[in-house]
Amino acid sequence: MPKYVVVASHDPSGCPGASAQMGELFGKLMANGPKIAAKYQVQAGEILHLGPSHRLMFMFEAPSADALNEYLIESRLADVQDVQLYFGEELHGLIEKTERLGLQPLY
Repeated sequence: MPKYVVVASHDPSGCPGASAQMGELFGKLMANGPKIAAKYQVQAGEILHLGPSHRLMFMFEAPSADALNEYLIESRLADVQDVQLYFGEELHGLIEKTERLGLQPLY
């Protein structure tokens, strides 16, 4: 299944660790996460806090970027943080793919 990385960021004033109100809100959103993930066949992986920048890195597997995007919308994660969605690919696999496609260096 394709892998994706989501980098989420929030202002210090909206940090769930600094604001009780945001902490409670995040708890509610995360409680619904597994049910919504199952709906879109999204599998959550590792979550890393990238301190002290108020950023989080989420690893996901999903059938498509569209499925993951629907999960992010319905889970409301994108409503409380800025999110950036990236395609993840294992580096050796990417090199093998470019060789298989016959792609040559540009310069």
